[in-house]
Amino acid sequence: MSFWKELFDIYQHKLQSRRLASGAGRALVQEMKTNLCLLAEALDSPNDSPDLIASLSDSAFMYYCQQGYDFNTFNQQKLTVSTTREIREFNQYLSQSTEDLVYRAYQRIRVLKAFAKSQNAIKSQRRIQSLLRYHIMLIAHIQGQSLSTSN
Repeated sequence: MSFWKELFDIYQHKLQSRRLASGAGRALVQEMKTNLCLLAEALDSPNDSPDLIASLSDSAFMYYCQQGYDFNTFNQQKLTVSTTREIREFNQYLSQSTEDLVYRAYQRIRVLKAFAKSQNAIKSQRRIQSLLRYHIMLIAHIQGQSLSTSN
């Protein structure tokens, strides 16, 4: 009977790990999409951008970092040209792991928040635009999609 109990415990642990991974993926992607919307609004309304930037969230990211979550489970592959469609802006990130890309996104959010506090809203617009494009690329990578380029 001990053998079956151990086997069941292993099964329960694996099931719990799978649920955590699934929940982490949904929570983090939802947080990124919310941040994406806030960044887009900040671009459209430069006068409101300090408040919008202050609203950028990192709570799901911090929670899963504390849990020791492996962000590479979102997408095991490194960033490739098939995702970026050879957009030169993203060439510097090619061959980086998903975990590195996620960490960089949240690092850039922290920097933008600090920059927005110390500068006026107009000076933050370029950084907001850059971070917005980075988030679009990251979400496409996580979801295994390719960016589309329009002429």
